[in-house]
Amino acid sequence: MTRIRTLSLSLLFAVVAAGFATAAPNKPKSVIHVITIQWKADATPEQIQRAIRAAENISYPGIKNVWTKPIKMQLPEGYKHITMCRMPLPGS
Repeated sequence: MTRIRTLSLSLLFAVVAAGFATAAPNKPKSVIHVITIQWKADATPEQIQRAIRAAENISYPGIKNVWTKPIKMQLPEGYKHITMCRMPLPGS
């Protein structure tokens, strides 16, 4: 009986340890850089749209994705737009 109990506890411990080992979060392989934008008071809507289109079409080594339309914005007073870039971390 003791042998079965020891074996059962060992098996339970192995399953729990394996669960913790596989559930550990992976290190991120990229970083997301968030840029909040406050336009000059005299910026026209056309200038703003041109700048946003330029950010969407940027081609720069290391930038994987660019987002200009956030789902939710929590911006300080006077800031109207957000641009986000995803870049790989060195060595990833």
